[in-house]
Amino acid sequence: VYDRVILTAIAARKRQKRGAAAAASVDAAQFTEMEKQVVALRTLHIDTLLLFECGYRMRLFAEDAEHAAAVLGIRAQRHRAFLEASIPVHRTLFHARRLVNAGFKVGVVKQVDSAAMRTVSESRSAHRKPLQRYGTARWTRWRSMHSKPFFTQALYNVGDETKRSQTTKHGVGSLFSILNHTKTDFGARRLREWIRCPLGSLSEITERQQTIQSLAFPSGTLSKLSVPHIMVYEELTTTILPRCKPLLRCLQQIHLGKATPSQTVNALQMLQELEVSLNELKGLFTVKRSQATQLERILGGFPTMSVVLLGHLGEIDVKSAKRNDMELAILKRLQQQRSQADKYREFTTRLESLAEEYDSVLQSCRRILQNSSLGYTTFRGGAVSDIRHLIQVNREDLHVAPKDWLVVNSTKKLLRFHPKEIVQLHVQEEVAKQQKQQLIQSVWRQFVSQVDAQIYVMGMNCVDLLATLDALCSLATVAQSYPNYTMPEFVNGESSLLEIVDGRHPIIEALLEQSSYISNSVFLTSNATSPGSLLVVSGPNMGGKTSLLRMCALIVLLAQMGSFVPATSVRLTAFDGVYTLMHRHGAGFDVQHQSSSCEQELTALSAISQNATAKSLVLIDEIGFGMAAQYAEAVGVAQMLYLVEKVGSHVVFASHLTAVIQRLQTRLGSKCQTKQLEYHCYTQAGEDKATSEVAQEGVTFHYVITDGIASDSFALDTARRAGIPPQILERARGLRDDL
Repeated sequence: VYDRVILTAIAARKRQKRGAAAAASVDAAQFTEMEKQVVALRTLHIDTLLLFECGYRMRLFAEDAEHAAAVLGIRAQRHRAFLEASIPVHRTLFHARRLVNAGFKVGVVKQVDSAAMRTVSESRSAHRKPLQRYGTARWTRWRSMHSKPFFTQALYNVGDETKRSQTTKHGVGSLFSILNHTKTDFGARRLREWIRCPLGSLSEITERQQTIQSLAFPSGTLSKLSVPHIMVYEELTTTILPRCKPLLRCLQQIHLGKATPSQTVNALQMLQELEVSLNELKGLFTVKRSQATQLERILGGFPTMSVVLLGHLGEIDVKSAKRNDMELAILKRLQQQRSQADKYREFTTRLESLAEEYDSVLQSCRRILQNSSLGYTTFRGGAVSDIRHLIQVNREDLHVAPKDWLVVNSTKKLLRFHPKEIVQLHVQEEVAKQQKQQLIQSVWRQFVSQVDAQIYVMGMNCVDLLATLDALCSLATVAQSYPNYTMPEFVNGESSLLEIVDGRHPIIEALLEQSSYISNSVFLTSNATSPGSLLVVSGPNMGGKTSLLRMCALIVLLAQMGSFVPATSVRLTAFDGVYTLMHRHGAGFDVQHQSSSCEQELTALSAISQNATAKSLVLIDEIGFGMAAQYAEAVGVAQMLYLVEKVGSHVVFASHLTAVIQRLQTRLGSKCQTKQLEYHCYTQAGEDKATSEVAQEGVTFHYVITDGIASDSFALDTARRAGIPPQILERARGLRDDL
């Protein structure tokens, strides 16, 4: 639907002729004042779909109504000059977002005065004019997009499977779900940034490692070095971070000028308490060092705001602000401004005098109805509105009621009236309340603007530092929660190294609740004079080759994040990139880009060849998707030789092609390791009638990597596991032997 709407909009909306087209159906002289206002604003904003506030509805006109009806699924009908559609005012943001996602620019035109204030206007000409409306907001797809974070280390482009599961398409079963022990939303976003863009500098990696280790496993027992880190970790995870969870939202609302009194006070008090707590934590680090640790620098980087915060909190009534009572909250500040205070007293006095006039009207009604105990009643006229100051008259006394009283409600036994004086007083009261509310809101907006100017930048700096602390504590919790994780050791030198001893796939290990994951070791090394190395892994289908490749990628990713890794020990040099080609479920023809499966694979190989360097790790799971066997062998050998001999990268390559493995081993010699995943082949008799006289081949996977080249992929065993009928398997087995 969205694509159709966008194409329709591009073809149909000739926005420069908009005003003339709108006036064509009805002569301009016949336009109402409201319609003239619509034409003027739509002509002024020729590229924007406009929503006009009219009472409790947001109305759209002409082509805007047509496009909104198609996108939102609402009705559009012609009324006088234009086609019209409408949505409720309280759903404006929701529907505006849908229109923006459909490709439109959306503007909101709101009323700046009310019917009640227009009623008491002294100018007679004002009564004939429409309510004043001005554009107050404008949304586009660019403005509604989340701002992309800026990274100083953008060395990696990590796939979505690190942040969400390939099968469930959400966070559970992803790398992020294992690492995420954050207490705040902004801390979780910082952790995602670290997963998406690991560090490339050895000094930065080592510094983060030491910080995480000191938080998770402080050295010594209650020593001067260990106590500060224990206290910092406990205070952050149990008190400070959970308490600061709403801080970012409150600061953003203040910056947008939409903060309620409670949000504003909460932000100020959270920053105040945060400064006190962090000063206490900074005081724990009494041991002087020649160079401060990362944790000390983060704690010392929080800005000092106590004086400014106390000043702002002293200008308002905190208790009233927490109850969202804006009038009482801002009263202290309002009284300090002479002109505003005079207006406030004027409106307050007017409302008090109106209350006395209500009493005088009631006394008059008592005399008319000859009922000294008569009082006002209130009738619930809707879900949230009450009709006040009603005079209740029994039907037998109806002849006493004046003829000019307005009947509001009636039942079988009584009627409820509004005397004409009450109607006039209601209008005056509504105007006085609106004027008073506008004054209060104006003073409040000034206060929020002042808070934003002095607090926002420092507050966002606090949020940024808290996000870093939250992510560090999360990785420290991972180190504590998984005792079989270890801190990797980074080697600094000209030689390139990746040594994983008893490594495990972190996601699969976490999902295997009852059984333990079988670990494997990988060793790749090279030097400056002879760069590049290749590890070729073969084995049966479902034997664990892809899991081994993913294990290598995830361990390197975790290590360069600064995290502990699932292995007995890991030694490596810092890589500048990890490039992978893994076949996924559903790979095939790309309709959007008109590329076949084979072309997609070759495009990925081309990108790897162009971007990989001697400090890169390349992981390729099979080559030859959609190719004939001879072409797959040729491309596989050529690609591996280029990456190892020309580029000098570390490459882990999984393949079933025995000819490719043998040629690579002959050409590269000691640079090429050949490994296979162990398995046990067996033969068993069939159990059903169709196969009772036929022996079935089977294979048991050991998932352990050993030297050698696998002799078979055991695709027929995989077919049997997939449920292929036995007669087809037997026929395939015979054809295999013939070939």
